[in-house]
Amino acid sequence: MINIIVFFHLFAFFPNGSAYITYEQRNKDYSFVINKNEKISRKQIKDGYVEQFIIKDIKDTLKSYVITVSKLLVPSKDFTENTLLSEEYKQGLIQNCNCNVIDVQKKEYTNFSGVVYKIKAKSSNKSVLGYTVATLKNGSLYNISFMSSEALFSAFEPEFEILLTSMKINK
Repeated sequence: MINIIVFFHLFAFFPNGSAYITYEQRNKDYSFVINKNEKISRKQIKDGYVEQFIIKDIKDTLKSYVITVSKLLVPSKDFTENTLLSEEYKQGLIQNCNCNVIDVQKKEYTNFSGVVYKIKAKSSNKSVLGYTVATLKNGSLYNISFMSSEALFSAFEPEFEILLTSMKINK
């Protein structure tokens, strides 16, 4: 009986048989648990940065998904969580990602709350599904995004939930 419980526990926290590491952003802005099969790139932009993680499935390296974390200084003190729920913000997201918004909801995670946009787009004649989670912390806007082909979305979605549940935003 104990072996079954232990196996279930490992399977529940490590989907697809993947191993995980704790990633800490170099400025210590945030940290989270992520699949260790990641390739990271970072780009400095005006008033912030964008970090992109490409994660490959350990069983089939042709299968992958993308996590993107961006941090931008908030333009004004009037930029609040209500702004993230506004039609204007939603339209800006649609223009920037060239996607359709399927659903919007406010969600509480272990260490922060955010506005979750479920999105769908076309990329190289394939449907792509994903989420972008927007949250505010200490005058900065964080966007945490997950994108995968529609066919693989449900297989990788649990890994994004692990990342969000473990995420700590420090600055």
